[in-house]
Formats: sequence, structure tokens, C-alpha cells
Amino acid sequence: MTATTLRRTVFPRRTANETAVCVTGTALVIALLAGYIQHVGGWQSRSIPQIVALALIVFDLIFGMFIISTVTAKRWYHRPGADARRFRVVFVLGHLSYLIVAAAMFNTGWTWALANAAILVGAATVIEAAPVDLKGIVATGLTVTAALVNLIWLPIPAALAWRASWCRSPLANLERVPRV
Repeated sequence: MTATTLRRTVFPRRTANETAVCVTGTALVIALLAGYIQHVGGWQSRSIPQIVALALIVFDLIFGMFIISTVTAKRWYHRPGADARRFRVVFVLGHLSYLIVAAAMFNTGWTWALANAAILVGAATVIEAAPVDLKGIVATGLTVTAALVNLIWLPIPAALAWRASWCRSPLANLERVPRV
């Protein structure tokens, strides 16, 4: 990946303040999350490749959360045109790799991975089709829906349980709903 490609993908015309907040916020959240994972024993019985895979996924998801929240990113990633649409499709498809890694390295099962892949691609399709002024609210609603579907019907594997802790709700204490 060239410096120009990286700059366009990760930091397209981002302000210095946005960059500082993204980097600082990512470092803070990762430090807190690493401490939490250590506290609950999440590193025990993990191989070095598993820890490295988790670290890369965690970094990408957290840094990406900060990046995509900036005004610059909203203008860049959600601009009109075929090139931007193609980028968004490739972006979503690239994140399917996390599900493959989870199925292969953490024994989540291919059913879990395929169900989450369907949720990811389905949500992205709905968001892409939504009117520009509704994309944010549609994305928020679908994110909560995906979290609840995983909480209720697609149990989070132990290796990825830190993700579920972010979206704990009173529902988390209820018995699991039987699979349909």
C-alpha cells in the first residue's frame, strides 16, 4: 500500500485536530480495553497468532470508529459517485475477513460467521440504498439490531466476548431466547 493510498483511505484531507483526537481516542480506548481483557482473563489460553489477530481487529475497529465519525470522513467516504460507492462496497467486503478469522482461529463456527456476514452485507446494502439524510439513523438502528441479534440468537464466542460487553443491556441478564 502506497503512502498516497493510505492517506486517501485512512486520513483523506483530515484536519490536525481530527487526527489528534482519532489517535488519542484510539490509544485510550485500546488501553482501557486491554486492561479489561486482562482483568477478565481474556488472554489466558490464547496463542500468539490469536492475540495478534485480536489486536489487529481491535485496532482497526476502534480506530475506524473514530475515523468514520469525523466530518472529513463523512464527506469523503459518503460522497456521491461510482468510485465512492465502489470504495464502500470493498470496505464492507474487506471487513468480512474478520468473520473468516473468527471462524478459523476462534472456533466460532461457520454458521455464526455466515449469519454475521449476511447481517453485515444486508445492513450495508440497506444503508447504501437509504436516502443521504437518513443513512446515519439507519446505520445506528441496524447496528443496535445486529448487536441484539448476536446477543439473543448468535452467542458471542468467548474470545470475542469483549465486544458484547460494549452493548450490555438489561436483556443481557435474561435467559437466552431459544434458537428458532
